Amino acid sequence: MKKLCYVLLFTFVSVCTVQAQIENSPQHAFHIGYLAEMLTHPGLSLGYEKYLNDDSRFEVFFRATAGYYNHFRNNSTYMVTVESGFRRNLRGGLFLEQALGIGYFYRLVNSDGQYAVHDDGSIVEKPSLGNSFLPVLANVGIGYHFHTGKTRISPFLRPNFYWKMPFNDTPNMQMSLMAGIIYGIN
Repeated sequence: MKKLCYVLLFTFVSVCTVQAQIENSPQHAFHIGYLAEMLTHPGLSLGYEKYLNDDSRFEVFFRATAGYYNHFRNNSTYMVTVESGFRRNLRGGLFLEQALGIGYFYRLVNSDGQYAVHDDGSIVEKPSLGNSFLPVLANVGIGYHFHTGKTRISPFLRPNFYWKMPFNDTPNMQMSLMAGIIYGIN
């Protein structure tokens, strides 16, 4: 058993060493951010980015995020989104980005209950299972890259715009602001 652990450890270290020496190795990044729906309702966002090219000045990426925000005395919303976009890295570390995507929102209403009105005018309480939305999203962002060895730490600010469907039988636009840190690994 001990020999097997040493062999696995040696194999893992060898693969990591060889991978680190490849110049065009795929880049990955993780982010954590403060997500504020309508700027005042606090939340959290976690995400993963995969860079699809090797150009250091113009990055094309695929991003998946999971988030949550709480609108006090109204709702709690959980979300999952996938996005694709590009980032333009300028001299000195500054970057600009934009992305488009699609997602899934699940909203739980924070109230004493939900009620429905029947055709005959009677009001009944209905179970609060929550509401689902399929948003189309667009965002832009600005940030700054700090390089430390093989990692890149980048604080960013990103306004997000969501078009939720269906919302009371019509589409609805919503905005949020995300401020966080991207931790990139070469």
